[in-house]
Amino acid sequence: MKKLIFISIVFVLIGTSCSKQLDLTPESAIGEKDFYQNTDQVEAALVGCYDGLQHSIQTEYVLCEIRSDNTTTVLGEGEFKLIDYFMETPDNSITTNYWQVCYNTIFRTNKVLQYLDVISDGPTRERVEGEALFIRALNYFNLVRLFGNIPLVTDVILAEDKEKFANVSPDKTYDQIIADLQNAISLLPASNEGQFSRATSGAAKGLLAKVYLTLKQYDKALSLLREVTSSGVYSLQPTYPEVFDPQVNNEILFSIRFMSAVGGEGESYSSEFTLTGVYGGLNNPTPDMMSGYSVADSIRYNFSITPDSLCGKYLSDANSGDAGNDWPVLRYADILLMLGETINEINGPTQEALDAINAVRERAGLPDYTSADLSTKDQYRSAMEKERIHELGFENHRWFDLLRTGRAMEVMNAQGAKYGFTMSEHQLLFAIPQREIDVSDGYLVQNPGY
Repeated sequence: MKKLIFISIVFVLIGTSCSKQLDLTPESAIGEKDFYQNTDQVEAALVGCYDGLQHSIQTEYVLCEIRSDNTTTVLGEGEFKLIDYFMETPDNSITTNYWQVCYNTIFRTNKVLQYLDVISDGPTRERVEGEALFIRALNYFNLVRLFGNIPLVTDVILAEDKEKFANVSPDKTYDQIIADLQNAISLLPASNEGQFSRATSGAAKGLLAKVYLTLKQYDKALSLLREVTSSGVYSLQPTYPEVFDPQVNNEILFSIRFMSAVGGEGESYSSEFTLTGVYGGLNNPTPDMMSGYSVADSIRYNFSITPDSLCGKYLSDANSGDAGNDWPVLRYADILLMLGETINEINGPTQEALDAINAVRERAGLPDYTSADLSTKDQYRSAMEKERIHELGFENHRWFDLLRTGRAMEVMNAQGAKYGFTMSEHQLLFAIPQREIDVSDGYLVQNPGY
């Protein structure tokens, strides 16, 4: 199995967008006739798709954790604070960078899909196609939840194809995400030899279940979640710290892989989240988050939060910008919590719903909930919200959870009353980056309210 080490030729092949063109269509630095001639070259381009995920995750926490009530910055200044306090403008460089990196990755997946025919081995072709579809779906799922009406590009386009830059409705984007993941499920293997950073059918099922849960299509979500839990492929790690050890892990459905001291394959967030990082402490727990843990929840608290009230999940002794901590995108605890949430929405807090949340709590050393504790849907929803904060904090779930459950306005304005900011309804979505609008010849339109 090839390691996910990004090689220099992929940089040459994929390139980055010209500053005068919309970042949906990066220019290749070498001609296509000189590449995409055999399986190894297409596999190399697929590695470039995974590399794109490495880049987007370096800023995603700002849009998904700092934006929420979970985390904040130590310095409380600059563009990070503007996002934290709902004050950012369409020219914010963080949202612009995230948009550009995601669409650059989508371009890479479209390029791989365009050249599948050069792969002669059937199983290899299916796997490569499934991985590219999974990565494209993951990027579109994040983009549509963050920005709403976005361009939907499913083939390789040229700079002059400006009509392809137009916004489409979220419904159309979700239809494409669902189609991509359904195809990926049928194409991908159940496992990839312990490579948690390679897409599998289980990862595609878990992600599609989250898509259905987001769309409140609970029956479809439940069917997929039960497939994952009954597969025997995944299980909770015995201890919470082991979840974040990539060497021994049955809990990870999909993670973004980083490696220290391997040709620039390290990550920077392990340093940036500390006081000695470049920005002096990012993605650190708010007082509300820290006070929300019960005294009994010491296992998760002590691992997730350092004694000096910083994020503890990704600590590393590696040099700044070269740490080897993987970022968990989807893990089995999340599957169990989604299972419980889905069952509760369909049938209320049944024993199966209680068993799902209790399995996660037991690993944390917490007592089980009983039907007397959680006897109504609302009681279960409240308990589930807290459980997801404490189990999945600092993993880019909180903002999406607030959006999915319709709690963002209430929760964020309650926090804003304490810390001096107000959230407006239009800020449920981020602004479309102004740079992208400016170069689209009027095809790309700003979200309302900005």
